[in-house]
Amino acid sequence: MKRILVIMILICNIFLLAEMENSLHFYPILDYSDESSLTGGTAIIYLTRPEGQDKSVPPSMVKFQLEAGVKGNWSLEFENEWQLEEGKYAINLPLNLEKQKCELYKTGNDIDLDIFQKNEFRHFSYSFEMLRRWAKYEFGFTYKGSYYAYQQLVAESILLTDKELLTAGGWSIGPGLSFQYNTLNNHYFPVKGLRMQFNMQTYSEALRSYYTFERYSFRSAYFLKLARLSTWASELKVITTAGAVPFQETAALGNELRIFRQGQLADQCLISLVSEIRSFPFQRAHWRRLGFVVFAEAGQVQGNFDEFYLTATHYGFGIGCRYLLNMEELFTVRFDSGKYKKQYSLDFGAKEAF
Repeated sequence: MKRILVIMILICNIFLLAEMENSLHFYPILDYSDESSLTGGTAIIYLTRPEGQDKSVPPSMVKFQLEAGVKGNWSLEFENEWQLEEGKYAINLPLNLEKQKCELYKTGNDIDLDIFQKNEFRHFSYSFEMLRRWAKYEFGFTYKGSYYAYQQLVAESILLTDKELLTAGGWSIGPGLSFQYNTLNNHYFPVKGLRMQFNMQTYSEALRSYYTFERYSFRSAYFLKLARLSTWASELKVITTAGAVPFQETAALGNELRIFRQGQLADQCLISLVSEIRSFPFQRAHWRRLGFVVFAEAGQVQGNFDEFYLTATHYGFGIGCRYLLNMEELFTVRFDSGKYKKQYSLDFGAKEAF
């Protein structure tokens, strides 16, 4: 009991420190999953924007996050985004390094969640992203690199699909383009507007990638205002891959939806739909930073789009809580819990899921 009280006091003090500096924020991380057990750490976020800049343009941001777990897991995440010429241009240079216990599942839409291989991976990823904005349109260029190394050989039963035997691990490197139509009223917590985004990423052995393949994705999110800081939000995702796609780069519902665990239900093509109600209902000073979310998620994966059928859709529900770390920018910290059949999943992070 004493330990719980100490932790609560520490968390409150950290949030009070966030109040003292409007653009510099700290928050603790305490997370649990069956694969990695208990992990903890801290995140530091610095936000800044020129005076008078519209809130539909995100502020410049620097984020540093460090986590470590009782089973030897750890992760280091660095993200920064600079807004140039009043938001007309943006440059983002994220970097991620992690070592994690994991559970590897067979690919395909019909899998047994009780059958998996326990493994461990080391992952390093980097990205250079440059964005050009107009009033409602955005065009971007990306160059991404990702490296996976598994501690044990991934079992052939995991890698075997209906068409081929996948490979696992190694580098995936290549450039990409993105196009976006955006009418959202806020970047971090929009309550109204529409965002439609198309991404095309190609990976090539000519650029020292281990594989040559492409990934195409379309995402559409719509927000309907219900109250001052309450919205009904929905998002549709369509992802397809082509070429010599490695196991770790397949499209996975576990990487897109909160009701699944990482890597679950993966294949060449993915369709998912999310609908949720987000709300910060309180007006009083001591409660107005607290918010809540209720969501429903559904999706399926297949080898080709002509193999999709309605009754094969997986779906689940969840609830979550929110804390407004920055009242001006509406920058949130979230904790979500989702349920799929008898499985529960936890998701902790900064900013909204979409």
